[in-house]
Amino acid sequence: INPAAIVSIPRTTAIITEKAISINPRNVSIDKIKLLVSGKIKNYLTEKITLDIKTSGNIQSNLKGNIHTISQRINLDYIIPNYCTIPIPGFVNSKLQAKGNVAITGPMINPHLKGTFTVPFILMPDMLVSMSDMVINLNGPILKGSGSLKKFTSGGIVANNLSATFLLKGDMFYLSNITGKAFSGDIKGNIAYNIING
Repeated sequence: INPAAIVSIPRTTAIITEKAISINPRNVSIDKIKLLVSGKIKNYLTEKITLDIKTSGNIQSNLKGNIHTISQRINLDYIIPNYCTIPIPGFVNSKLQAKGNVAITGPMINPHLKGTFTVPFILMPDMLVSMSDMVINLNGPILKGSGSLKKFTSGGIVANNLSATFLLKGDMFYLSNITGKAFSGDIKGNIAYNIING
């Protein structure tokens, strides 16, 4: 729940047969991000449901794979094949560019994510923050992995060649084993950030 990001999903129509549900293209918005969602859900009356959902608009992506209803396990692939540029919900005049893919497997309630996203830039001018050439490697539960960042600026702070591991656990986001270069020297450290109260 975040009042800074308003999500709008209008009434959706679909064609339903015994073997598939076809979702007619439908506009969906997340703050200023505009998407056109369409796709198919096949074999929805069986123990192995197949998904093929596409988005176009600000984010061109594809979610494919299957859900095993009896074992409550998933095997999905989410792909953004080409770089897309989008605003960051809740931050005025912000934008980021990214592409990548992630495999989502295992139990529905705690799936394993494995994949890589490349982010050429993140700009948040109202906070005087910019980042360039970020690589995010996911490997574990939701938001667990490692990342690297070529350049980070915030006001008068400039840091280069940063790397760290990260983990989201409950309300806490942890950045561990941070290393990099700043102020003509080396930096090292750890950050624990409460995403609810900042």
